[in-house]
Amino acid sequence: MNRRYESRLEKKLENQTKRYIIFTIIGIIIVVIIVVKFGIPLILGISSFSSSQNSSFSTNSKSTAPTYIAPPTLNSLPNATKNNTITITGNASNGETIKLYNNNNFVTNISTNTDGSFTFTNISLTQGNNQFSAKAEKNLNDSNNSNTISISYLNKPPNLTISSPTDGSTFSKDQNPITIKGTTDPNTTVTVNGYQATIDENGNYNYILTLQNGGDTHITIESTDQAGNKTDKQIKVTYNP
Repeated sequence: MNRRYESRLEKKLENQTKRYIIFTIIGIIIVVIIVVKFGIPLILGISSFSSSQNSSFSTNSKSTAPTYIAPPTLNSLPNATKNNTITITGNASNGETIKLYNNNNFVTNISTNTDGSFTFTNISLTQGNNQFSAKAEKNLNDSNNSNTISISYLNKPPNLTISSPTDGSTFSKDQNPITIKGTTDPNTTVTVNGYQATIDENGNYNYILTLQNGGDTHITIESTDQAGNKTDKQIKVTYNP
């Protein structure tokens, strides 16, 4: 009796185990089917969206990043001129627009040549010092300022006075040599009878002249500014050795 009961119990447990295994296998198969049908496309979609977002962000970052433009280079100018217009040249890169400024005020613009060079012609000057700079523009972006070049427009002859000696003065042997002195504009060159005099930063000049032989000596003092404008004066002195 006990053996029959145990046999039925074992058989019942065996059947339950078989059913559990079958249901487990079926459940695993269903999960696999769901993952294959829905999970993989979902994962691929998320991956594609993330990649698209990253690509879009990278593209936007590139498109919004500022473009560096090297500043142009202006060629040097003389210190001064007596002409009221000048020509300014320089170099940049091909395909750029060069904006010219004088004393920080916009003057004009011009496109570069294929080799990057550029030339501004007939640029008007203002009386006194003119400081030119430039910027390069490309794709609506501007470079930093270029180097600054300066030129003075001087269209008037320099002032010139002679304080000593006075015209018609007479000198003895004991007074020879004599000192020629006076004032002129700063940054000028002064000559006495063709020889350069000493001049300080304020325009005070002097020159020691040795009188030769007796009689009259004609003295010419000439002041020349950086632009080539000149003023000259003449005096006559008499030497009695």
